[in-house]
Amino acid sequence: HAGSIVATSRRQEDALGRGLHFRSIHGHAVTETINFKASFVYASAAEAAKVPLRTLQDNAQEAAINLSDMEPSVAGDLNQLFGTQDASHKTLSALLIHISTLLGEKDDAVVENCLHVLEYLLRRYKVHLTSSGDLWQDLLWCFLPHHNQRASLVHRCLQLVDMASTAN
Repeated sequence: HAGSIVATSRRQEDALGRGLHFRSIHGHAVTETINFKASFVYASAAEAAKVPLRTLQDNAQEAAINLSDMEPSVAGDLNQLFGTQDASHKTLSALLIHISTLLGEKDDAVVENCLHVLEYLLRRYKVHLTSSGDLWQDLLWCFLPHHNQRASLVHRCLQLVDMASTAN
């Protein structure tokens, strides 16, 4: 047929819907640039790595005070986060749920405070790694309800979670 597009893979149903930039040999688009961010707050992975944990903790504590003033129900979980002992799995999971509700706020200052707490959770408790139990799932669920309003944050969250090691 004149003007028809022939699929580059052997099976046409494999190539349908992938678009013109699909490379069937490798299974992905021709443009392979991925802007990986290992952080919710900092611009690059290198910049995030330069920030000491103590600074992240101080920023998260200040953000926690601001969030507690706005939403008193989150205060108990936030206080356990900065204690001398590690926060429990239940506390971290509950905190992610609270943060999810706060991310729905229109105020950018509230979202910024949530991101500082999340940044501390990433570095201190490794909530984005599959070795943290099911906290990585809670992290994804934290952002999923906000995929329309905060798409860039959902994208960063998906970049942080190692999805390849989750298929057990």
